[in-house]
Amino acid sequence: MTVFELTLIASNTAMAKFEMICSKGTYVRALARDLGLALGTHAHITRLRRVLAGPFTEAGAFSLDSLQGLSHSGRIREALLPLET
Repeated sequence: MTVFELTLIASNTAMAKFEMICSKGTYVRALARDLGLALGTHAHITRLRRVLAGPFTEAGAFSLDSLQGLSHSGRIREALLPLET
């Protein structure tokens, strides 16, 4: 696992919000747990959002609602990428 960047976005006495850039295979929940233990407390993740995975970005993603709409209209292929992608 490699953490390339870990940025504290916001925090208060009950929570902290981070943004992280990491390699595949990084166990983010385990990292949060270990960070809490290192600080002498406990920690867990309440929200995890992946915005980038290899060449795939959040901007190129389809919501479940839009996929359902494409499916019902017979246009689901618009959301599919070639297998090679």
